[in-house]
Amino acid sequence: MSKFDDYKKWNDYEIGNIPFVGSNPHERQFFVNYVLENNYQHILECGPGELVEYKKIKSIKQVNYNILEVSDLFISNCKKIFPEINIMKGAAESFISEKKYDLVYGSSVIEHFYNVQLGLSNLLKSSRNFFFSLFKWSHSGDLTSQYNTKKKYWTSVFNIDKLLDYINTIGVIRFVKIIKTDGVIEDYNDYKKIIDTNGIQRNGYRLIIEGSSLS
Repeated sequence: MSKFDDYKKWNDYEIGNIPFVGSNPHERQFFVNYVLENNYQHILECGPGELVEYKKIKSIKQVNYNILEVSDLFISNCKKIFPEINIMKGAAESFISEKKYDLVYGSSVIEHFYNVQLGLSNLLKSSRNFFFSLFKWSHSGDLTSQYNTKKKYWTSVFNIDKLLDYINTIGVIRFVKIIKTDGVIEDYNDYKKIIDTNGIQRNGYRLIIEGSSLS
């Protein structure tokens, strides 16, 4: 874990009453369908929260599910309701895996990495394929992580073009899509042509990055 962040913020929630868990359910269902269609069996989720996606997948088929989590609250909840899941406590930036998963997944977690390049590099080394979802991004700035000193946690708005460029140095991006709040899915390049790319993109939409690892 980062010496600058003890992650206590992620324990300050009540299971079953977390506002961001229910945001954009279309994104979560898109991931569930993606897993089922590709028949992935060995999955690693980084920052799983309440494990909404796993619950849906489990109701349809059995998979080998593993999580990487920094929050004691979410770890305790996982042990209670899904004892079959393999739990690893820690941050992506310090993650080293001897296993090779079929898929690594993270929803709204990249924005909270204290070193996004290191975190992504470690995750892609552990998996053949990746699926990441962002809830905010920008077309300016860089990949420097920002620490919120008031709330005491990392929360960053990364330059999406530089982020995609970096991912393409450690993997192969197969698609980038936008999932709107009404469930409509668009190719990111088409979406980018019709929006104002100034400022922060944070409107409830999700940006999906999917591909394979070079490791």
